[in-house]
Amino acid sequence: MIRQIFNHKYVLLILLWIGLTAINLNKAFHIDDSFHLEAAAYLSVNPTSPMSGLINWGNDHPHEHS
Repeated sequence: MIRQIFNHKYVLLILLWIGLTAINLNKAFHIDDSFHLEAAAYLSVNPTSPMSGLINWGNDHPHEHS
């Protein structure tokens, strides 16, 4: 019976995905993750204009979101 379960073509893929996701649950943010977090915050406010947001990397002035 176990062999029949693992013969299904997507079961192994799903188990692999669950395992790799579980390994990375406590992963710290990386240097480039700040861009993705800022972009996600902008998109949550302005979902219809995804390419109009500005992200300031130099801290010269506050973030501008159109």
